[in-house]
Amino acid sequence: MRNPVLTAFLLLFCIENTFGNICDSLSSRQLSAELKSLDETIQRHDRLYFQEHQSEISDAEYDALVERRKVLKKCQPALADTLSTKSLPSGNIRHIHPMTSLQKGKEKPELKRFISAINHLGSPVLLQPKVDGVAAELIYRDGRLVQASTRGDGEWGEDILPVIRKTPHIPKKLQTTEQVVLHGEVFTRLDLVKGQLSNYVSARHFTAAMLQTDQPEPDNLAVLDFFPWRWIEHHRESDSQSYQQLEDWGFFKLSDYSWILSDFSQADALREQLHQSQATMPFLMDGIVIKADRISVRTELGENASAPHWAIAWKFPAEHAVTTIKNMTFTIGRTGKITVILQLEPSLLAGITIKQVPVGSIKRIRALNIAHGDMVSITLKGNAIPKLDKIVHRPKERTSVNLPDESRYTPFTCLRYSKICHHQFLSRIEWLVGKQGLNISGLGIPLLNELTTNGAINEIADVLTLTPSKIATYSTVSPSKATRLHQLMTEAPKPAFERQLVALSIPGIGRQRARQLATYFNTWDQLTNTSAVEIANQTSLGKQQAEKITYYLSIEEIQTVIHWLKQSAKESGHQLSR
Repeated sequence: MRNPVLTAFLLLFCIENTFGNICDSLSSRQLSAELKSLDETIQRHDRLYFQEHQSEISDAEYDALVERRKVLKKCQPALADTLSTKSLPSGNIRHIHPMTSLQKGKEKPELKRFISAINHLGSPVLLQPKVDGVAAELIYRDGRLVQASTRGDGEWGEDILPVIRKTPHIPKKLQTTEQVVLHGEVFTRLDLVKGQLSNYVSARHFTAAMLQTDQPEPDNLAVLDFFPWRWIEHHRESDSQSYQQLEDWGFFKLSDYSWILSDFSQADALREQLHQSQATMPFLMDGIVIKADRISVRTELGENASAPHWAIAWKFPAEHAVTTIKNMTFTIGRTGKITVILQLEPSLLAGITIKQVPVGSIKRIRALNIAHGDMVSITLKGNAIPKLDKIVHRPKERTSVNLPDESRYTPFTCLRYSKICHHQFLSRIEWLVGKQGLNISGLGIPLLNELTTNGAINEIADVLTLTPSKIATYSTVSPSKATRLHQLMTEAPKPAFERQLVALSIPGIGRQRARQLATYFNTWDQLTNTSAVEIANQTSLGKQQAEKITYYLSIEEIQTVIHWLKQSAKESGHQLSR
């Protein structure tokens, strides 16, 4: 049965923001066509639901269709009698142990098989809430907190030690001489907040913002805590046996939120209980984590580069919001990848106002047959990231979209600026000077966009040879600030060769492959003077990838950047930084 209380709640809080002032935005003819089309869609779902006992959409999605029809009827009351009345980040600190993700369980049979397998190996399962915060690694040596970093790319993370040291609920000293390495979640204590979240879309966003703030307020730090979900090499027989020691040291009381279970039915019931009691929990959570408790079983099952084989996440059922597509915009990345972004009528979902959602490639847009005016269902991924779930309704009169030509953009295009290359070129230079590249301070996206649009940057190397005069002339930056920016640029430490390879956006070369190349080639001269065949023979990259590398590095615009990097290294006396 459809829940009338839920329907009323959704309509009270969501509908006005979702559909906006439709009467003013559509002509009389468009309103008439939209009403008839919408009525046909609703009748179809009524037939499926009441006669065939099937459902293609959720109750909330159905209710949104009915409400939109109700709003449209108010625009054209004369039509009312003719219609049916039925009715969601890498860094500079290297982790001691890789911070992997978790494999995701979706269906109950999958989770049941997982738990049975763990039990068969002689271990009970340990169930904990999947706390939604910022994953981090804390390292203690001789009882002192010496390193704290975010997950980042799993191997390298951002330094958050200065903030963690000021957080009262996270221990800074332990009564031990052993090295202690903890992986866990920095999260916001919902039982302690007093208005701190008012300017943030969620508790997770607040947590992330505090970790990125140079001087966070003491009151904000007072609501942060740490949920250790893995103690690396603690030498105890089971994970649960380590909790008392962690709690004695002053960490969050894990034992209150950890359960030892023996079968799937217990896990299923507890997941539902936690889902229903989210509002009373001291943390934001988006599901549960089920893992083998015995360390010997974990060792036996092992893990790969992306996730351990002895743990699985099982998220809570996602909620949905239904809204209308207003427009479509496109971003073009440095490698030429085009991402389509749906611009939506603002919609409220789980306390978050959703205005846009990325949907992937041009190919996916064509496959989904999406157009302006379509009604779509949006869900939240991880209680924070909007995600397109499905198309709920396609009006008969739809506005087609002019899609970008994918063939214009590849990893080898837009090495010089032009209007058609604006987005890809800007992405290239932003990556080159950004944290993951040469790490040159002060050159943010707005300034780079201004300098490029006004003609100061025409090819990639131009961003590296900016002068104070050029910065001030081609942007709104004052001469004095331009001088300071230029000083920051010239004083920036030169990254190691591995980072330079990543910065240059060589097709197919990310951090891992750049590290591999830097193992065999230590300088630009060594790499550029080596043939594709030799590169393929010395590395495991393969002939095709090696040919892409040699071709890309031979392009004039890239040669200019390489020349600057070589000269810059000479002038700085080869002082390199990671």
